[in-house]
Amino acid sequence: MSFTLQGGGDYHLTASSPARNSGTNLCAPNSQSCVPTIDFDGISRPKDSFYDIGAYEYTSSTLALAATLPSTPCDLNADGSTDVVDAQLLENAILSKSDATIYDINRDGQLNLLDVQALQNVILGKIPCP
Repeated sequence: MSFTLQGGGDYHLTASSPARNSGTNLCAPNSQSCVPTIDFDGISRPKDSFYDIGAYEYTSSTLALAATLPSTPCDLNADGSTDVVDAQLLENAILSKSDATIYDINRDGQLNLLDVQALQNVILGKIPCP
């Protein structure tokens, strides 16, 4: 496979990766909504005619990420609501050591559990989105 930083923990695909457009829909017969519609960065998938293999859809630049930025910092998947899907995206970003600033909910320059706590409080209605 061709990754951005192979062995360094960044598994975003490169333009020449054979994993691009090589995925399949693994839904069982008569199943619905079993294939993820967003990747770990919150990018909608598939971008082309087929899914990319792996946790990330290939994007040619950071402009693709900017095009999907939410209208509110807490709505990470830009679906119009702040909910458990946004929390999962944030947790995935922390675990994958993402450097995407959209996940820094409390805007302290760090991506950590304080962001998770802030997002959970927003979801529970205890605080407005920072």
